[in-house]
Amino acid sequence: MNILKKSKPGMYVFFDKMITEITLKLIELDDIQTGDKGALNEDFVLGYYYQKNEFYKKRDKKNEESE
Repeated sequence: MNILKKSKPGMYVFFDKMITEITLKLIELDDIQTGDKGALNEDFVLGYYYQKNEFYKKRDKKNEESE
């Protein structure tokens, strides 16, 4: 993010706000599910990022046809 901060500061601010917004929503979701105000479970956060990555991953046409 340091390169982005130096070369395109506007984009850096945009993405920083997006990351903050996502983090706050995850904290709210965890508070609703657990009913306590503790920190997010590491497994939950890691799983979220893995699922997000899979969502944006390009799929092969062969895999889509077989499913």
